[in-house]
Amino acid sequence: MTDWALQASGDKGVKRDWEAFWRNWIRKAAEAGRFTGTAAPQLRAIAAAVPGPVSNEQWLKRLQWAREREDWRAEWGPMPGQPGSLVPDNLMTEAFRMTFEAMLASDRRKAG
Repeated sequence: MTDWALQASGDKGVKRDWEAFWRNWIRKAAEAGRFTGTAAPQLRAIAAAVPGPVSNEQWLKRLQWAREREDWRAEWGPMPGQPGSLVPDNLMTEAFRMTFEAMLASDRRKAG
């Protein structure tokens, strides 16, 4: 299982998604048995709790759930249309876009 971090390679190798990079590192370190010593149990527990990447099927279920309820769960990251949204663009149909634009507009009215 791999979270593909957006990154440049070679001399310009800069990680642009540190969370994905960390998730990969912690999972791979746990799988390789690199956690030893007194902190090993805690580190293995952290590695076990790190969420894996979300499949397109899971994202579609989340999008449908959110559209039906006009709600977005914070643990899914930023809502579509917000900076840093984790939802793949290719899954955003026009109906989903309209729903989330309306939700964001409603949030702005409530905040302002």
